Amino acid sequence: METDPAHRKPRGPQPETAYRCRNLETLETYLRDELQSRSESLIPEMVTAKFLFSVDAIINVSEALQENLPSSRSSNGSVPNALHVEQTLYRTTGGKERVKPQIAIAKSVVNAVQRVDCFKYTERQAWGYIQGAKEGSGDDGTRFKFVCVDSLQNRD
Repeated sequence: METDPAHRKPRGPQPETAYRCRNLETLETYLRDELQSRSESLIPEMVTAKFLFSVDAIINVSEALQENLPSSRSSNGSVPNALHVEQTLYRTTGGKERVKPQIAIAKSVVNAVQRVDCFKYTERQAWGYIQGAKEGSGDDGTRFKFVCVDSLQNRD
């Protein structure tokens, strides 16, 4: 079985549109525009879109999420309020310390989506490096699954 990301078969609906985001503000703008353009129809429809962040993207992190970050204090003792995506993918630390900045970015993205669509999301699952991705396997990041708490489809 081929595990190369280029050979993986996509699951679920394929995105109709892909947006390249450099920060959370562009994500919010693109998402707001996408929702606005799709809400003009009288009949609701499912729409899928992909929001891509490049490795040089900078994500602002709320103060609440900053407290969980591992020793990321600057020389003056303050905690940075922005994380570079590229830095969170480096394997300079292992285990849970490596995942903390990644979950901070993931939660920041989800918080931005919540501000735009007014639905509440919660983390359901994490997988990838935490569960033993091999060094050099191409899996540089941990995957997080967030589900909409307000959706009737997610009632357990």
